[in-house]
Amino acid sequence: MRNQFGKPLRQHLVPGGDEVKALFATVFPLRLMAKDVRTADEAYALGIATPLADLCAQLWDAAAQTLDEKANHTEVLRYMERLGG
Repeated sequence: MRNQFGKPLRQHLVPGGDEVKALFATVFPLRLMAKDVRTADEAYALGIATPLADLCAQLWDAAAQTLDEKANHTEVLRYMERLGG
């Protein structure tokens, strides 16, 4: 399997809650995902209320500010697990 740039995907197991294992491709930086979520949340400019999108954008921004700047998009799961205690 290859990513959008034609490079092979590197697969990693990321532990989930209750020792559940989830398989993710690790090719997309978390900071870029946070930026994309903020862009998607710009519906308010059209006068549309998007409270769930607002919360998602806040979550991704907080994860991007807290985690290592080289973290990929799958690291948001670890961040959310820490929030849950």
